[in-house]
Amino acid sequence: HRDLHSFPTRRSSDLALGAVRYKFIAKELGAPGVGLLGILMSAATLGMVLFSLGLNSSGVQATAAAGGDEVQFQRTRIALLLGSRWLGVVGGLVVALLGLTLGSSFLPGPAHPVLMVWLGIALAAMVVSSGHLALLNGMGNIRALVKSNAWGSLVGTVVTIVAVYTSGQAGLIAALAAA
Repeated sequence: HRDLHSFPTRRSSDLALGAVRYKFIAKELGAPGVGLLGILMSAATLGMVLFSLGLNSSGVQATAAAGGDEVQFQRTRIALLLGSRWLGVVGGLVVALLGLTLGSSFLPGPAHPVLMVWLGIALAAMVVSSGHLALLNGMGNIRALVKSNAWGSLVGTVVTIVAVYTSGQAGLIAALAAA
């Protein structure tokens, strides 16, 4: 199948773009910037696990199971996309509010309020996008899934470089959302 043959190439390009992103961050911000990115990525990963509630995994299964029945598929699609949106908004708000109140306990130095709000927004975007990716995966639309990930890596790398170059450590949220 032609779609599967392009997967290793696109995956390799995703890895190469990720290496470019992290090399740029390391060069521009040094060890403190890379460390802060690691802390932010751990927080975002924890937030994804907590606030996606496994919807992305169960969404793949439910979408695949409903594939033959158009009515059931539409119900599943709507539930998956609305559910991921609501969970993303709630998760983003909780993370932003907790970050504003407890951020200085987890970050080196005082937590910048704008950074915490953007962390919540990044988490919300990650949860919402995981619902869309689960839908593509459940539909078996591997080509669209691979293209989505490839374009995401390319755009994410460009956004990360521009954001870190222009905003320094504040641009790390763009790197987080792009990862």
